[in-house]
Amino acid sequence: MLYRKLLLGLSVAAAVGMNHVAVGAPITYQFTGSLTGELGTDTLTDEPFTLTVQADTDNITAFSDGLEVVPDSSTFEFANLNGGTTAVVTSPTLIFVNTTFGTFGFGNGNGQFDLFILGDPAFAAYDLSTPLSVSNPTFADILDNGVNANSPLLTDVGELGVAADFDTTLSFNAVPEPTSLALLGLGGLALFARRQR
Repeated sequence: MLYRKLLLGLSVAAAVGMNHVAVGAPITYQFTGSLTGELGTDTLTDEPFTLTVQADTDNITAFSDGLEVVPDSSTFEFANLNGGTTAVVTSPTLIFVNTTFGTFGFGNGNGQFDLFILGDPAFAAYDLSTPLSVSNPTFADILDNGVNANSPLLTDVGELGVAADFDTTLSFNAVPEPTSLALLGLGGLALFARRQR
């Protein structure tokens, strides 16, 4: 009897949880490398950085040559700058993949410039919603958009301007939403209860 009540409770919890699965899975795009330019009043010269961009896969939309998503947040980490500097991007930003040309980019969401565009054969089939790891892309194009340019990338510690090409590696990781993890746990608990019987 206790077993049946447990399974009924798990079924109800799973059904309630399923109503919330409509929210897409969060995904994190992470870029690492070094760049030259300016951040506020600081000069960056081959400065190592990590850019972490978080988005929701439900917000991925199509355009004529690929896909794009407006991030929920974009944050630069400069480990060596002033003993460690975090710069949260306050400008609207955009992640996009052009499957026709096999390029992937990050830029200003106002559409006025792309901070960088990277190329690799893997991008020709990339859907923005799944894990992908690319090291040393075969193509990199960066718009020299120095500080005080027409459309700088604004952060909470000043304007970010990139003055030169930089080497970068890429890794992307899909992060399951909490509801999905909870349902996975419930399924495991139900299986455990069944085996105990």
